[in-house]
Amino acid sequence: MDRLPKLHWEPFTADATVTDGELIEGSGLRVIHTPGHSPGHIALHHGSTGTVLVGDAVFNRGGLDLGRPAFAADPALRAAALARLPGDLRAIGFAHGADIDDAAGADAFTAFVRGLDRAAA
Repeated sequence: MDRLPKLHWEPFTADATVTDGELIEGSGLRVIHTPGHSPGHIALHHGSTGTVLVGDAVFNRGGLDLGRPAFAADPALRAAALARLPGDLRAIGFAHGADIDDAAGADAFTAFVRGLDRAAA
């Protein structure tokens, strides 16, 4: 994929790293390690607002899905990783697809994530 013009990126060195469970100073964001899409993938949870940014862990393009397995480093890790997300969410942000910011949508997201974990068991 790196040979495709629109999908090429230059390597870079991170200014800092974060670890699972870390509260990022001054932001209110807690790091949740969510491997599967990529080994170091994270979600960011803002507890006081019930918001989670899931990045590429889940897509919301006309419905919730995990994207194509071919675009995941280890699809088998996803269910357990996503089960670590809190269940009391009010808003969810995605790298791909529309954000969710209503109670019905947040409940549907939580049910989708919990269903993945049950299906994997």
